[in-house]
Amino acid sequence: MKKLEFLRACLATHWGSEYASHPIVPLRNLSAETVTHTSEHWVVGPPACQSLLKVARKQEFARDPKFYEWKRDLLDYCLENAIPVAPVRSTLSGSPYAEVEGHFMEMTEFVPNARPYSGLDQQVDAMIAATLALRAVLDALPASWLSDVRDCPLPKLVDEDRLEIVLEQARELLPLARTRRDPWGRAASRQLAALCSAGPLLVNLPPMAQDSVVHGDLHGYNMLFRSSTVKAILDFDNMHAGSRYLDLAWIADMAAWQPGGEKNWKIHRASRAIYAAVDHKLLRLSGVGYLMPCLIAYAAPIILDIAKDILHRGIFNPAWFRYFDILDVDLKLRIDVNFQEHFGIIRP
Repeated sequence: MKKLEFLRACLATHWGSEYASHPIVPLRNLSAETVTHTSEHWVVGPPACQSLLKVARKQEFARDPKFYEWKRDLLDYCLENAIPVAPVRSTLSGSPYAEVEGHFMEMTEFVPNARPYSGLDQQVDAMIAATLALRAVLDALPASWLSDVRDCPLPKLVDEDRLEIVLEQARELLPLARTRRDPWGRAASRQLAALCSAGPLLVNLPPMAQDSVVHGDLHGYNMLFRSSTVKAILDFDNMHAGSRYLDLAWIADMAAWQPGGEKNWKIHRASRAIYAAVDHKLLRLSGVGYLMPCLIAYAAPIILDIAKDILHRGIFNPAWFRYFDILDVDLKLRIDVNFQEHFGIIRP
């Protein structure tokens, strides 16, 4: 009750009484799936014009305040270019965020009656088209946008992000994970083992040019569908200066992915994303071999940190299973093998 009173007071002060006078409902109560441990989500406002209030759980999870101005402008730019996104609802003072007692708050438009991408065959082509359109818009941004986001680096949310150390620690942690016979141990063991298998692929990964504005988190839970129509691409909080291969890798990964693990994967569909990217001149076939290694290198520090939460810190967050489902290294390795066979990738 105290939390709701606090949120209601924040809404009244920063967004107006029309938001504070209506029910405040946790997003999870609406059976809307999210994948996050860094923030809380609340549906607020009048039924005809509902919004999503996002509250960072800890101050260190928030970005530099300049980032939120940049992100609002980017989302508006996306809308101008027919990219389906949820625009920011600014505060009464015109700010894209409010900071109250160390809590960072943002509000965006709520998309009702929509569900996350579920990998259904009828959704795949629409997903590929929407995400490649986003990638094209990001590629066309003026250089100043890249400079601005580079000045707002991502917060460090993991203990270790140096790839060679991550792989070494994964090898050291795997025997401990295998001693646990419960679902937590089995899930951690499976991901650590796949990460160790990916070691040779990652060791030979050349440095990627950090010369693009990157969404960085284009997985299925960050796309909302109504039937087979994309209603919104979500979660631009991980936007950063990085390699555009990361976004293209996510798109191929999402084409093959379905929730629920390997029994549901459709590896062959990943090539549809590649052909579409090539047709739109967003990728050359010579770059296909970099995609899955780039995505595994991104996922590796997160997987290791979750495994440490389970095996060392005793933090058993149900969200970890969903993170593992999204970041699954085995899926990415299988896609990479498919690409080697399909596109004739040759590695030293």
